[in-house]
Amino acid sequence: MRRLFLTFIATSLLTLTLAGYADAQTSASSPPPTVATSSRPGITGPALSGPSVMAQLVWDGYGIGGRYMFPIGIPSLLSRTRFKDSWALEAGIDWIHRGEDYGAVGYHYDQIIPTFGMMWLFWINDDFAVYPKIDAGYEIGFHNTYGGCTGCSIGGVWVEGAAGLLYKLSAITLRAELGDYGLKGGVSWLF
Repeated sequence: MRRLFLTFIATSLLTLTLAGYADAQTSASSPPPTVATSSRPGITGPALSGPSVMAQLVWDGYGIGGRYMFPIGIPSLLSRTRFKDSWALEAGIDWIHRGEDYGAVGYHYDQIIPTFGMMWLFWINDDFAVYPKIDAGYEIGFHNTYGGCTGCSIGGVWVEGAAGLLYKLSAITLRAELGDYGLKGGVSWLF
């Protein structure tokens, strides 16, 4: 988690540095461009909302999840560059099956994880965006085969940092995320 947080901070600082460099280049050579992709004042990126379905490969299992994205009115960080950005919230639920077999000893269990998260969408062009994201939720474990495992936990507070990308096709958007717990990939219907 710490490494992902530091990566997020470094990526954010690099983005802001590049934005400042591009801003300095733009103001030195010509007036700043006008970006008119949003009717929301102070927000340059598109206001997307819609559902997503993603398959998941976590470090000790697999699963499937659903999310619903909706935009929020936080002003853009990038206002004087050719890049656009916007903020969004996501709420959803995941089902994860976890397990390992170590010969005679092993474990298997399932989890339902209601989640809520926030993401900053950085649009490289009109069809491609990258984003850092933070999710939080609560793991509810069941079908436990731990038996007498002392100190084992199959539920509790869940927090994940992730980095992802969106690629808009005509009616659907392809999506991939890499986070603390594993890899997610799927499709979104964003409008």
